[in-house]
Amino acid sequence: REVTPDITRFKRVETVADLLAAIPTRHRFGLADASLAPLPETEPSAPTGATRPPSAALAGLHPRVVEVAGALFDDGHHAQAAFEALKAVEIRLRELSGLDLSGRDLAAQALGGDAPRVLIGRHPGRTGSDEQEGMRFMFMGAAQGLRNPGGHELDSLERHEALEELAVASLLLRWL
Repeated sequence: REVTPDITRFKRVETVADLLAAIPTRHRFGLADASLAPLPETEPSAPTGATRPPSAALAGLHPRVVEVAGALFDDGHHAQAAFEALKAVEIRLRELSGLDLSGRDLAAQALGGDAPRVLIGRHPGRTGSDEQEGMRFMFMGAAQGLRNPGGHELDSLERHEALEELAVASLLLRWL
């Protein structure tokens, strides 16, 4: 068999991000016209499991956000980075609560009621109750207003919008 440029362009693909980079946008969206040209020779990507330092834009964000979304964000996959970070928030809340729910319902039940499964208020008394309720609304809003569109629609975000959503995910993870 002949090894064509169509095959060799995938020689260094090790991650989803590498795969997306190897497929021109026009092909990913069904707009292919001519044959694929070979990718230019580049340094191989980091081995699976290796981490690269996050970009300065992500400095100070919760480590889990950087772990799940950093490479996607740095590679220009802004909407996917925000989606993954918000999924990480949901997964952590599900782990802490023991509930087999998702999205808004998970946040409402895990953080609400007279005896919430997950206590996140930092103060005693009325102030703590207000914090708990306010954060419950923030978690519910993030699940419904930020994460859901990324899971149900083709979504794109500008770099600054993605950074803002990553910051929301970071804040929520810190509260957990």
